[in-house]
Amino acid sequence: MLLHGLGLGHRLWQPQFEPLSEHFHVLAPDLPGFARSAAAGPFTISGAAEQVADLIGAQGRAPAHVCGLSLGALVAIQLGLSVPDRVASLILSAAQVRPPPALMWFQKLLFACVPEARLVEGIASDIPTRDESLLAAAREDARLTGKRGLLQAMGAAGRVDFRAELSRIHAPTLVLCGSRDWPNVGATRELARAIPGASLRLIPDAGHVWNIEQPELFVDTIREFVDQLH
Repeated sequence: MLLHGLGLGHRLWQPQFEPLSEHFHVLAPDLPGFARSAAAGPFTISGAAEQVADLIGAQGRAPAHVCGLSLGALVAIQLGLSVPDRVASLILSAAQVRPPPALMWFQKLLFACVPEARLVEGIASDIPTRDESLLAAAREDARLTGKRGLLQAMGAAGRVDFRAELSRIHAPTLVLCGSRDWPNVGATRELARAIPGASLRLIPDAGHVWNIEQPELFVDTIREFVDQLH
């Protein structure tokens, strides 16, 4: 189960679909409130986790290995807390334990002030790729989500505080972060310390969306972690 980050839909995982499908049954939904699931919003962390749990159950694939990036990692953490029987393992990339309130306030204010068309283009331009098909998908997903959906999701993320709960997660967990993803490196270390038995790996010379920057390494990292559990 692959869970995307803020502003994008399931096509964030386009570089991983084919190579991971050679070894796993891959699910990558648009989270409620995003892209083609925009009408299923507004986005909440608990609501998204519930829908992901339902999807895993409907596929008859429970428990599932759940990989989340950024906002998707918050959903994955909530899933591990609220529906642990659906989770075989967690792979959490660029996740926060409690997003910094000042930073979240500033980012939300910035998003609110930017015209919607410019905001959509800005999200797409932040994707570290020259692949025009992936950039076009990012623009479309951001447009479908819309400024209102983005602000709702940022508000939901800003209210997260997992500090008192992480010790309840007992699924095997791999915590990841790009070494250049400065806003998330500290939180990544805190997350790995708080989840019992979690492993931590910082990816050299990688940023926030490193599954696109270093797609082969991302696939290899997932495969290696899951394979060692079997």
